[in-house]
Amino acid sequence: MKTVLTVFMVLFIISGFAHAQTADDFNDNSMNASLWSLTSSLSPVFDPESRMTVQETDGVLQFTSQGWDDDQEASAGYVSSYELSLFSDFNFSLEYHYSHTGSTNYDNAGINAGLIYFDNSGGLNYVMGGPENYTMDDTHLHEDNYSININWFGVETDQTMNRTATDGRLEASYDSSADELYLAVWENLGADSASDWQVVADDSLTGAKTSGVDAVQLALVGWSEGGALAEGEAYFDNFSLNCGTVTPEPLGCSLFALGSIALAVFKRKKMFKKS
Repeated sequence: MKTVLTVFMVLFIISGFAHAQTADDFNDNSMNASLWSLTSSLSPVFDPESRMTVQETDGVLQFTSQGWDDDQEASAGYVSSYELSLFSDFNFSLEYHYSHTGSTNYDNAGINAGLIYFDNSGGLNYVMGGPENYTMDDTHLHEDNYSININWFGVETDQTMNRTATDGRLEASYDSSADELYLAVWENLGADSASDWQVVADDSLTGAKTSGVDAVQLALVGWSEGGALAEGEAYFDNFSLNCGTVTPEPLGCSLFALGSIALAVFKRKKMFKKS
């Protein structure tokens, strides 16, 4: 009887964790290790000169970087310490602020959020989007954009739209029965009414589960190609996983493992945006 009761209690705890709402307002100015893991770099040089930083300060997840002009790329971010099962619907959202603007072809930067999966060969598959500023090669034609980029087992799409506001939110949802992932960038035009929010970029991916993937992780990323992001110019806030089935990542608890995720090396930043 004691064994049966113990098993029942374990299953109850698992069920409660799997379907609980998960949120982080970043107000405590400290990374919640039960939700996030820190990845030091998303570039092949691992940001050896520590040019890019991510940290929770002033109640938000801030990205800052030095300015440089040697064509190096640097990036940093959070990766979820749990996985989202593709056998259940899920939805998450988070707010962003991005007010950095540049003027030269070395002053390029942005922040992106979305979903990632490492395949067995170590290749990174992703659906990412967010605000950025970018100068086309040597033309000094600087643009403030939103981008959504998909690279999923050979399926690649890129979408870039002009950005006119500094604040908004990113939303992603997954329909398990249709095996369809949807990502949208919303823009806040300055007021609280619903009519002042609009979708400025969106895209969808079908076939995530049928490609052999059981679960995905979230990534919150900042990147720079010389852009000097000052404090207060680029940050995320008020993350909320509104519904979904979550499990600790394999290294956290092998009992709930859904697959092998190697959180060692990301591909270069340009995988997340259109160059």
